[in-house]
Formats: sequence, structure tokens, C-alpha cells
Amino acid sequence: MNNLSFLDPKSLSAVVAAIRKSFSYNSIEVQLALHRGKSEELGPRGGARYYCAGTCGGKFGRGDIFIDHIEPVVPIDTELSEMSLETLYRRCFTDHSNLQLLCDACHSVKTKAENAERKKYRQLRRPKIIKSKLKVA
Repeated sequence: MNNLSFLDPKSLSAVVAAIRKSFSYNSIEVQLALHRGKSEELGPRGGARYYCAGTCGGKFGRGDIFIDHIEPVVPIDTELSEMSLETLYRRCFTDHSNLQLLCDACHSVKTKAENAERKKYRQLRRPKIIKSKLKVA
């Protein structure tokens, strides 16, 4: 089995959540992305006082930003179940140049746009059922 299609939706969600959580806590790439957006001004404990979000340029605390994959982990034209675990893992633990810091509002806009594109793609892939018009005498 090369893809994740053998998993039921609940198990697939759990696998993806575990990979994403591990990425957010342990990745050196995350640290590099945070470093790139870090303010020069230090907070009371010596860390960055704020981070600059990539899209809007706003200044936010660490808890108010998202570390976002510029190229989505699951490509727009691919179903998650079509991906191998290795590919999913590799795309999640990407190079820091594919990561950006976004505020909640910008992250929501980007996510909604990606989901709309996915929906369009799924509709194009779905087989069309043509209903014939039958005349009943």
C-alpha cells in the first residue's frame, strides 16, 4: 500500500494531526521561520516581544500567529488519501523557505481560499451523471 486510502477518515485525521503537532513542536524549520519574523525588541524574559506576520505586516505575540506552509502540505489537486505517509511527512517537515508567519485573519483567508480551490477541483474530478429526459406516455 503506497497511499493512505486504507485508513478510515477518523484514523487518517488522527495521523495527520499527530504529524502536524510533531512538526509544530520539534521542527528546526519552525524555529528558523520564527527567527525570520522576530522583532529586535526583547520581551521581559529576553525573547522576542512580537513577531511580524508575513502578509499584513502586523505585529503579534507568539500565541497569536500561525506558522503556515506557503505550498500546502496536501496539494490542492490531491486527495489526502492518495498521498503516502512518507510524502505527507516530507511535505509537512519542509524547508523553512516554504514557511511563513500569518496572523489569524490572514491564515483564515488563505485557508478558505485553498479549501475553495480544493472543492472546485473535487467537483471537476467527480464523474458527472447525466440524467436523461424520459417522456412517459
